[in-house]
Amino acid sequence: GGEPLEQAKDVTCVVFDKTGTLTRGEMAVEDVLLLSDRLAGEQKKLSREVGDEANCCGGDDHRVSIVLEARQKAMEKVMYYSACAEQSSEHPIAKAILTKAASLGIGEGLDRPLDEVTNFEAEVGKGVKCTVDNVTVHMGNRRCIAANGINVTPGTFDAMEYLENMGQTA
Repeated sequence: GGEPLEQAKDVTCVVFDKTGTLTRGEMAVEDVLLLSDRLAGEQKKLSREVGDEANCCGGDDHRVSIVLEARQKAMEKVMYYSACAEQSSEHPIAKAILTKAASLGIGEGLDRPLDEVTNFEAEVGKGVKCTVDNVTVHMGNRRCIAANGINVTPGTFDAMEYLENMGQTA
């Protein structure tokens, strides 16, 4: 009955760890960190496609803009696969991913519609895995990484810990 409410009057301190959830009432994607060697290779490839001329006649500002554009394209690619994987989920993190993707023009009725997924599998307490456009997609936490034998770049767990210490979910 009312005993917990009666005891609540004596509480002097409450600690929460999901600041975005509490302050705005919803989860949001705050950061997208590109940490894989494969994405670094994609960035180099995109840099060449976007501006080969940077090697011969562009200044530092031009080179920086090419790298930033390549990072943006790589991040959009990550968000596309993430949104495809999460499109049928009701999970709050999935909704946050879909909202972030929509802000980039990715999603139903937007510039880049989502493709269907195959081989979808929810891994309770870990994440999800599926196939999108013949690409295997894993979305999840540390347990997902370990359970699926995913090789990560040095520093990935350090980056995850940093985000978690900032009150974010990595």
